[in-house]
Amino acid sequence: MQTETRYLIRGLERLQETIIESATFQKDRTLYRRADEVLSLLTDFERSLKEGTSRAKLYTQFAELDARLHDLLDAVQKQGKDHRALQREANRVESVDEELHFALSAGDSSAERVQQVFKRQARRLLSAAKDLDETAQYALLKQADQASPGDFHKLVEAAARFEKSAVAGAGREQLRKDFQEVDRAWLRVIEVLKLIKPRENLYLLRMASQMDHIHERLYRLLGLKEKERPRLSIST
Repeated sequence: MQTETRYLIRGLERLQETIIESATFQKDRTLYRRADEVLSLLTDFERSLKEGTSRAKLYTQFAELDARLHDLLDAVQKQGKDHRALQREANRVESVDEELHFALSAGDSSAERVQQVFKRQARRLLSAAKDLDETAQYALLKQADQASPGDFHKLVEAAARFEKSAVAGAGREQLRKDFQEVDRAWLRVIEVLKLIKPRENLYLLRMASQMDHIHERLYRLLGLKEKERPRLSIST
């Protein structure tokens, strides 16, 4: 957890740097101050980790900083398309926050915590699918001998339906059924990615690798047979 916490601290600091560099926020420092408040809570959380604080106390601390963090991220997303760089930093912060929540929840098999993990990992899957789709639409040209980048849209749609099911509190069996659609869409995307020549579109492949990591994690959480999982294999 200490590693994830340090990553989140660095992410927040980069977010603050981006806020400082934006001419829009030179006079209005509200976002900067809100980020600083979250950073203070996160520093306290990091200190608690070093002191061996109980899981229950860590849960309480994390819940407070997590709520404040998401209020900040929501405020950033409301800034509109003129602040895409700021929003990208916010998305990165959110991804690391989900990693910290996952690490914090490790070993807790209570129904409430397990449901939390499913909801948040499903949300992260959807975010990763959207990022991959956006990158693919920019990086790939539709050609006669190439599968359509539209397959990436289908992955987003499948991930969105799975996320909706997880948020609704569906049971594990239902989630397994819903995840089959994600599997099929991910397999189609893998077929597209196989057509990319080695050492081309490396950024796209890195995004795909992140997607593969989250896909694998959900396989384990759902108790699915990993040998049947569609796997991304990147040629070098």
